[in-house]
Amino acid sequence: MKDTTARDMLEKVTHEPETYARHRQDLVLEMERVLRTAGISQERVKLSTQEKEIYPYYISRTAVLVVMPDPRIPEFPREMVSCSGLLLTTAVQSAAREMMKRIIAWFWNTKFKNSPYKLIPRAIFATENVTATHASIAIAPSRVQGTNKVLIHTTGAHLLHADCLLRDVEKDHRILQEELMVCAQHNRTLHEEL
Repeated sequence: MKDTTARDMLEKVTHEPETYARHRQDLVLEMERVLRTAGISQERVKLSTQEKEIYPYYISRTAVLVVMPDPRIPEFPREMVSCSGLLLTTAVQSAAREMMKRIIAWFWNTKFKNSPYKLIPRAIFATENVTATHASIAIAPSRVQGTNKVLIHTTGAHLLHADCLLRDVEKDHRILQEELMVCAQHNRTLHEEL
């Protein structure tokens, strides 16, 4: 996508302050802390939401979260994520989680290397020693998911120990949404034929 096209798309995102305030909890608060650590002004954040009715089955909700370019940080062009869910809260929290990972990846060397946030290439399970696992990860070469479900294939940023499991749940959810949309369209076609 060309830079001007992407910039135009981001400018068209309409911020919904009431929706943002209503969902300002949990991972949204953590995202705000990450943005402060990166030196990005909260005023650069936009949240937009959309509902799509998949009649008669369910309503899909999508959250678009944008961090606009900050003139004080010229090396950061912008970032945009969108997530969908049956509940708006799930969509907003998922978007905040993904945005945190991207911001940490963007500013890892300059702002986060010595912070409490860690970039680790895989999930750490409850049965593992967190400190020992962090130490072994630090000396091991970085790997990506491939066929190993324990590893992740994104920026390598992990904020939650069960992140790979959450990704699997999100994938299942997307598949379910797609299947339900196909069923709704098929039923609509059948009703029209009657």
